[in-house]
Amino acid sequence: MKIHMMFFCLMAICLNSQAQVPKPTADAAEKIWEQVFKLGVGHDITVKTMSGASYHGQISRIADNEFEIREVDLNTKVRWYYSEVKSVRGDYSSKNFFGKRHNPKYDKIITAGGVGGIMLLILLSIPKT
Repeated sequence: MKIHMMFFCLMAICLNSQAQVPKPTADAAEKIWEQVFKLGVGHDITVKTMSGASYHGQISRIADNEFEIREVDLNTKVRWYYSEVKSVRGDYSSKNFFGKRHNPKYDKIITAGGVGGIMLLILLSIPKT
């Protein structure tokens, strides 16, 4: 009986919970507008949408409530309302081995880790006499 009651409670919680999608606010849209405006037309940009998708390209047009990018992977122009955008970044990297683009700051982290690992191996391989 206790197991059935626990199962019922878990099912009720799962059915009542809905996916939490961040709701756009005027402040967030204003912040995105400021970032895009600061970058300017022709600058490389990565746009992350509220749905989680990322788009990479160059800014081709900036307006009061929207902006447009020339998307490099889709080879087309894509228009975004500031309220649809979760975040923007002023650059994008080349595609990796799997065809995905990643944040360029990860290159620095990976390089530093690799160099540190090699230095550690060299120090450990020196015989202690």
